[in-house]
Amino acid sequence: ILCILHIMARMAGCVKYANANKSSTKQKDKMKIGTWNVQGLNKAGKLDNLLNEMKNMSIDICGISETFWDDCSDFYSSLPCGANYRIINSGGNKKRKGVAIITSQNVSKLITSVYMISERIIAIKIDTKPINSFVIQCYAPNLDSEQNVKDQFYDDLRQTINHKLFQEVVILLGDFNAKVGDKRMESIVGPHGLGDMNPSGEDLINFCSENNLFITNTWFQQKKSARHTWTSPDGHTKNQIDFIC
Repeated sequence: ILCILHIMARMAGCVKYANANKSSTKQKDKMKIGTWNVQGLNKAGKLDNLLNEMKNMSIDICGISETFWDDCSDFYSSLPCGANYRIINSGGNKKRKGVAIITSQNVSKLITSVYMISERIIAIKIDTKPINSFVIQCYAPNLDSEQNVKDQFYDDLRQTINHKLFQEVVILLGDFNAKVGDKRMESIVGPHGLGDMNPSGEDLINFCSENNLFITNTWFQQKKSARHTWTSPDGHTKNQIDFIC
């Protein structure tokens, strides 16, 4: 399930596209950000389907988990309607991983830096006002992964966030394979989460605490039936494991 956040909510109405000729905060100056575990983009037509979803939902930036692409690439793709998107991919040796960030044509013009960290982490910097944005998309190890694999992931994430400059805001998104629960925890976890916290959820919360981030999904009031971002193949189990921080 696609997890979406409007950037104006994250930035309290302050972030807009950099535009030397206009400084308004009209709707068209706002950015909508999403994150999605697509479970593979290596089948014919799947990328076009994703781009169509982005267009239909007016998503400007979409972080992708599990591309199943095994290389690093940076290219453009257009829909028949003329909409143009930039796809920045960070793959690896194991095809069931891979992360990407896809941006609309307007946002693509504002990208100033790209960081292809690993098959689990990718980041871009965007020229936004009043301060620039540092967007990180990641795909965390599963709960049953070896502890050293989990530790390496968060070490890499810390190294990535070190690229942030003082006058930049971090937007962290992705499939964290973590459950943070439905109980409020200081200013990090809100009261609108789902289920019970697990060890991977503790890791995510600790990382957010270290970096002054809050888990936005948990602060927006929704019915419990609408909070999940993952459903098991049999449809019986639903969890909230994809987050925007």
